[in-house]
This record gives sequence, structure tokens and C-alpha cells, in this order.
Amino acid sequence: MVGAVEVLVSVPQVDNLAYKWITISCNKATYIGLFGLCGRLLDYNLGREVHNKLLKSEVEFDVSVCNAMMKMFKARNVVTWTLILSILTECEWPEDALILFYNMQHGDVVPDETTFSVMLNASAVLFSVKLGNTFHALVEKNGFKGHKNVEDGLMIMYLRTGDIKAAAKHVFRYDDDLSS
Repeated sequence: MVGAVEVLVSVPQVDNLAYKWITISCNKATYIGLFGLCGRLLDYNLGREVHNKLLKSEVEFDVSVCNAMMKMFKARNVVTWTLILSILTECEWPEDALILFYNMQHGDVVPDETTFSVMLNASAVLFSVKLGNTFHALVEKNGFKGHKNVEDGLMIMYLRTGDIKAAAKHVFRYDDDLSS
């Protein structure tokens, strides 16, 4: 790969040559390699072009592709991680968001209240009250209970998973009998 980088960098008008790849048909491995190449070249404009082509393609946008893209941008902050988690959840890939959340925590990035709100939404998309309860416990452990976006996430998660009593108890702080 180093040889390819040296050739690409040594060619005059590298910008014109580099952008010609757009006509090539790419698979997941190609995108992962291209993100790595863009990171080595420090060519973030080309990286954005690769990302745009990926979004328009039929290639599966999974955790390995997300990790390659994040390495390219050297994005190790909570905002970027949370953005990717949100995109995965909104694109109906909440399982991938869970894997990426695990990777995030093991990459020494500390989740914030927005991250937990996104993960509560992922729990709701999966209709998993058990997973939602786990994130709820993490919210309380990390001191994010009472943040508006977290409260909204809790309400959506409990209502979508069908746990009306928990929504009333934890979100609305309503402890009366809801059996009627």
C-alpha cells in the first residue's frame, strides 16, 4: 500500500487523478481501503468524496466501514462517535450502533447525555426494554438523569417498548396505580 501512496503522491495534478476513482465500482473492502488511503494522504476532501459515493452506493454501511471512516478523520471525540451512532440508528441499523458504542467505550471516549439519548433510541428501535433499562441505569450512574434529551429518550424508549408504567414512573415521576 505504501508503494501505491508514493506513486499517487508523486504524480503531477494528483487531485485530478485521485478523483477519477469515482467511476470505479467499489465494495466494502474497497471503501475501507480508500478511507485508509485518504487518511494517510491527509486528503480529507477526497475522504468526503469517498463518503458521498458510499452513501449513494448499495454497499452495506456497517461498523467496519464506520471505524475506517473515523480513523481517516482521526475522529476520537464524543461528538463524532455520537453522530455515527445516530446515523446507524436512524438508518435502522441499531445493532451496529450497539457494537460501535461498545467500541467507543473501549476506545476511551466517554459518552455524554446526547450519546445516551441516541442509545435509548436504539433500544426503542430494537423494542428492547431490557437494553433500554441497561442504558437507563448508565444514565443515572453517569449523572445524566434530568437532561431534557435524555428524558425524551427515556420516554420514547419506554413508550415504544410498551412499558407504560416505567414511562410514567421514571419519566413523569408518576407512582400511582396505572392498571385502570
